[in-house]
Amino acid sequence: MSTSSDWSWDRGAEVDALRVGGRVGSYEVLGTLGRGTTSRVFRVRDPAGRELALKVLGSATPSSVKRFELEGKVTASLRHPGIVAVYAAGEVGGHPYLVYELVSGATLAERLPDLGRAARLNVVLQVAQALGYAHAQGVLHRDVKAENVIVDGNGQARVVDFGLALVVGTERMTRTGAWVGSPSYMSPEQIAGHRDRFGPPTDVWGLGVLLYTVLAGRVPFDGQSVVELMAQIAGATPPPLREFDPDCSPELEAVCLRALAKAPAQRYADGAAFAAALEQAIQQPGASTGARWVRRGAVALALTLALGGVLWGAGTGGPPAADSDKPSPRIDEGADVLERARAALAADDALGAIALLEPVVARALS
Repeated sequence: MSTSSDWSWDRGAEVDALRVGGRVGSYEVLGTLGRGTTSRVFRVRDPAGRELALKVLGSATPSSVKRFELEGKVTASLRHPGIVAVYAAGEVGGHPYLVYELVSGATLAERLPDLGRAARLNVVLQVAQALGYAHAQGVLHRDVKAENVIVDGNGQARVVDFGLALVVGTERMTRTGAWVGSPSYMSPEQIAGHRDRFGPPTDVWGLGVLLYTVLAGRVPFDGQSVVELMAQIAGATPPPLREFDPDCSPELEAVCLRALAKAPAQRYADGAAFAAALEQAIQQPGASTGARWVRRGAVALALTLALGGVLWGAGTGGPPAADSDKPSPRIDEGADVLERARAALAADDALGAIALLEPVVARALS
């Protein structure tokens, strides 16, 4: 068979039907959307006029065919706005294909530089909610990463590529000790090959890496070699998020660090639990717009309250006695704390300033 296509299939065969204007079953081929090492994606139109995406597997080894079929079956079983939909499956020229909804957009990895903080956090939240739904259906994705999230022009996220999915209660395809996933996003149990420990918390780890990445602009572990990377994932603590994102709130960092706990039992139970915690953290003042300025405002208020407390005796129960001609020791103490808090604020250590002022404010208001 001959075709104008420049993409070679296994066994040297090429498929006429996949040229522009060709037909695959009831689908008319309109053009090429993209290609990978083992598959190619075409834009097609169905009889109703809908434009869809047709993904064809090229290099058809037994294991790749099994994974492709798994991707189709698992994705077709899931119905959620955050998961790309599969409408049909078939074969053309000896190659299996899947028909997906056509999502106009780019991967999160590609869109990340153009998205603001609020939009980035919202994408991670959508991904977590979608995976929470999948977990409730007994499906683990096992390859959560920015490249497997498509973001459209409206900021709607879709999770794609369930080719490494694991369905609870079915035969596991991966042999003992085999690595499954993308190295930078793999959990400790994945790199150790502990399949008996795979569960929703495995995807939660991937969500933690995703959250860290959208806030810091880099993955939490970046070893110079695979061996170094695996060692970091297994035993190292990621650099504090605020080293890369000074506006990261303590609440967001806490969610991220819990998701990146080494032991699965110490992470959130599933995507839904992670999503609930993330949503709560996002709703904290300043979490999505820049927490530093909110902290500064809080410190300014605390400074005002503390100054009032100092002038009124810093919690002695009222102003200094009228017949006293000596400064109250508490006033001296409060003034010292106030000065130290101002110095901390000048050094951009808002949390340190708040910690210094809390006891003074408490006494002032008691």
